[in-house]
Amino acid sequence: MQCMASKAKMNNKAKIIIPAIAAALVVGGLSYAQKDGIGKSSQSIGSTAATQVQQQVKPEFMDFYDPTFEQLIADADLVVYGQVKKFNEKVEAVIAGPAEDAVKAKLASKGSSMKIHVTPMEIDVKQVISGNASSSIIIRRSELSEPYEPELKVGQKMVFVLKKIEGTENVYKVMHPTGTYFDAEDSKMIKPYFNKFNDLSSISLEDFSDKVKKEKGQN
Repeated sequence: MQCMASKAKMNNKAKIIIPAIAAALVVGGLSYAQKDGIGKSSQSIGSTAATQVQQQVKPEFMDFYDPTFEQLIADADLVVYGQVKKFNEKVEAVIAGPAEDAVKAKLASKGSSMKIHVTPMEIDVKQVISGNASSSIIIRRSELSEPYEPELKVGQKMVFVLKKIEGTENVYKVMHPTGTYFDAEDSKMIKPYFNKFNDLSSISLEDFSDKVKKEKGQN
């Protein structure tokens, strides 16, 4: 009788312990799955954000031109400190030059022509850092790169690194969606828009000018 009673107690304990173990495994499994899911979700969000930032900084059609500061300055025809005077109405223009030539195949494959809309932006030149310019110049922002460029306002003061448009007078184009622009308000401290040039953040306009002239061999 005692033996049978002992067996019955053991069976009852087993009935309690087994479900408890099973429950613990289920809870543990759910906990791991939730943690794993959160980890994967976070990784996915982080990856997506990084991709978006990269696309904003260097859009696909500009992949071929990812300059260092030295390369950008070497390729530039004009570097000026100026103030945005006004934005003129968009006009249709035929674009030409190394940057645009590189996207001809992409445009042709989509059935597009090289005639695109550009926004002429008038700039009052406050200081010519490198090159030659009159007191007023025009910068053409094309619809290809404008969505990736900083939003500018009338009255804003900046340093512009530019390429002259052949066959024009005082008309220039953007060399890189963000690399062309360096914020330089009344404090005259430089703030690059292209994060590749972050080492130039907070240097003075004078030091920036000296650096440009050194790269151009003007010192």
